[in-house]
Amino acid sequence: MRIKKIVRKFWSDINARRWDNLAGYFSKGARINWPNTGESFDAEGFRSVKSRRPGYWYVEVEKIIRAGKLAVSIVKVSNNATSFHVASFFKFKSRKILSLFEYWGEDGKLMNKSDESKTGEFDPDPIQDAVSEGDEAHETNQANQNHQAHKAHKANKEASIAEMPKSVKKSAWTRLFFPDDAV
Repeated sequence: MRIKKIVRKFWSDINARRWDNLAGYFSKGARINWPNTGESFDAEGFRSVKSRRPGYWYVEVEKIIRAGKLAVSIVKVSNNATSFHVASFFKFKSRKILSLFEYWGEDGKLMNKSDESKTGEFDPDPIQDAVSEGDEAHETNQANQNHQAHKAHKANKEASIAEMPKSVKKSAWTRLFFPDDAV
């Protein structure tokens, strides 16, 4: 079975709550890591955590990208109350998952038409409107200082990149994600 199909089937089994099938996707000694929370599991620990999650969560695969023995999936995991997007980085060996890194991020609140003011503008945080003018002036000044610092950092970074030897600029990573003339 091709790697993209394995990843799609993996998520299908999670969506269908077929917990006993999960062990079959992993090679012996596989590690599953959740850097956001600092957790790390073996295949059985991963199955256990998934199976104990309360409620019913729906999984929608949005994208799967494959590069050799690596695959990346972007999925949306949701229930009736909240949703997350998960970026999962798979490393395969002999059609089995050798390692899996998952990065979870909670989806933000969607703008509703009822959230728009009479002027047609969306106010994401109505409490912020209560901030005093003095605080707003301080925040504006801080934002300007941060912007200037970012511009200086970007200029220094661009100068450093320009001084890099060609061998560094044309690394495998660069060639994979950027066309030859981009660097």
